[in-house]
Amino acid sequence: MPFDILVLSIGYTGLLVSKTLSRHRNRSKFTFALAGRSIRKLQRITSDPSLIDIPTFQVDLSDEIALRSLVSQFRVVINCTSRYYQLSLPVVRACVSQGVHYLDLTGELPLIMKSIAEFDSMPSIEGGKKSIVVHACGYESVPSDLCVWESARTLDKAFGLRIPLGCSKTSMELKAYVSRGTVSSAIGMLKDVPRDLIFQSLQPFCLSPISGPSNPSVRLLYSLRPQLDIVGSFFLLSYNNAAMVNRTWGLLQLYPCEGAYGIDFEYEEFLAMPYSWISVIISCVSLIIGWMLLYIPPALWLAQILLDNESINPQYEDLKNGYMVATNVTSATYKNQTMSARTVFKTKGGDAGYMGSAVTVTECAVLLVIAEAKLPFSQFKCSRVLTPATAFGSLLTENLKESGFYEIQSDILN
Repeated sequence: MPFDILVLSIGYTGLLVSKTLSRHRNRSKFTFALAGRSIRKLQRITSDPSLIDIPTFQVDLSDEIALRSLVSQFRVVINCTSRYYQLSLPVVRACVSQGVHYLDLTGELPLIMKSIAEFDSMPSIEGGKKSIVVHACGYESVPSDLCVWESARTLDKAFGLRIPLGCSKTSMELKAYVSRGTVSSAIGMLKDVPRDLIFQSLQPFCLSPISGPSNPSVRLLYSLRPQLDIVGSFFLLSYNNAAMVNRTWGLLQLYPCEGAYGIDFEYEEFLAMPYSWISVIISCVSLIIGWMLLYIPPALWLAQILLDNESINPQYEDLKNGYMVATNVTSATYKNQTMSARTVFKTKGGDAGYMGSAVTVTECAVLLVIAEAKLPFSQFKCSRVLTPATAFGSLLTENLKESGFYEIQSDILN
């Protein structure tokens, strides 16, 4: 293959991913190219000094023959389209048909459910090696997925053996921004996805290959107590992140291995707040907004008018003022001894949604190019659609720390 990595759809996020690839510490070990529908936009992007010599390709995402021809020249495709539900499945289909690894940043559960249904058990091309599909390689849902993964590893070391996990909770403290592409993707999903599929996607194990125990119900007040004095509110993105964590759980249970979380595992996630009373208010507001967007069509129309415009795209300097601190507490009990592990996953001066997502998906792609043989995904022999944790494991954690953008630490609380 003449190239290693293809960045597909060069909008706001695609540009950030491209720049992150161009200055990667292992840049000499891989090649990459850019592709999109607009030649003018590609020319404008490659006028950037860091991308001036990067090859470009024009492609129509609705032309599956052209897509297959294009992706066959690469080992890994990073799909950065802003309308995943409408545009992504042909790209995944092209990659799988050509034995090419596929990564994206979407947390759109209906799209991931359809991807699992079509591609998870699809056999590899004749005579070819297995390629994988990993959605949610950005803020959704790498921090959540790896927090639980690393807490489990920390408990393993503390007990000296693999202990089934119990309750796992993650608080998210963040200052984040929204781009037009994100808004367009969210509104497009709510408009185009059948309502029954949206409601199915709200189930905590909608992505898991096996049914799991009932997860904690939606509440107005959450906390990490008694281990840590952190409280918070209902978090709209908790549906996406919990579903991905539960898919990791299901894959580990389905393919018995040392990393399995156990049948008593349950996960919840919330948005960290300074006080309990603020948490309750924010929970109420979030739930009301979510209900209105689902059940009152004019609310969706109004959101599109207010938010779907170029002016909301944050400037790069604004992104530097963002931050994220994900704090996970996971407990396990063995022979009447209970231990809790804490994993803290935080940015070191930057927005997790865009800058951070560009870093996480870049590290995933580079690992597939330079360290594929060391990755754990080969143990999931009959599953192609994996999660960040099951595809990359602790190698991704180490590479994210080496990137300099993230700080990740895990320890025992008691």
